[in-house]
Amino acid sequence: MSSSKAPLAPPQPAQTASPTSPPTPSSVFTLPRTAQLEALYTIIRDKETKRGDFLFYSDRIIRLLVEEGLNHLPVVPKTIETPTGASYAGVGFEGRICGVSILRAGEAMEAGLREVCRSVRIGKILIQRVRPASSLTQCPLIHSLLTDGWW
Repeated sequence: MSSSKAPLAPPQPAQTASPTSPPTPSSVFTLPRTAQLEALYTIIRDKETKRGDFLFYSDRIIRLLVEEGLNHLPVVPKTIETPTGASYAGVGFEGRICGVSILRAGEAMEAGLREVCRSVRIGKILIQRVRPASSLTQCPLIHSLLTDGWW
C-alpha cells in the first residue's frame, strides 16, 4: 500500500485553542493528529457506540497518550549484550518511572499506564475545589498517598 502523504512531524507543543484563551504553556503537548486517532475519537463520540466498544477504544487512546508521554522522559545511553553475544548501543530511561493518579480523574488512566510500564509505582492525590472558588490555583490538596521514597 503506498501513500503520497508526507511523514508525520514529531509532537509539537499544544496550540492555544482561540485568541481569547490564555496561552498554553510550552510544556503541554498533544497527540499528533493521525487517521488512527481521528477514527478512535469518532468511535467514542458516536452516540451509537456500545459501552464495551467505548471502553475498549477509550483505553486504546489512553495507551497512546501514555506511550507519547514516555517519549518526553529523559533517557541515557545504555549498551547491552544481546542473546547472540553482540553489543547493542541503545538508551534506557533516566531513573525509575512512577505515576501519580489524581483521584476521581486520573484513575481511568492507571490501567493504561500499567499495561505500558510493567511494575510501575503509582501514587494518588486528591485535589478538591473549595466552593465558591473556581480557580484551579485555589484548590487545596485534600489527601496524598505519596510517602518519602515511594518512587
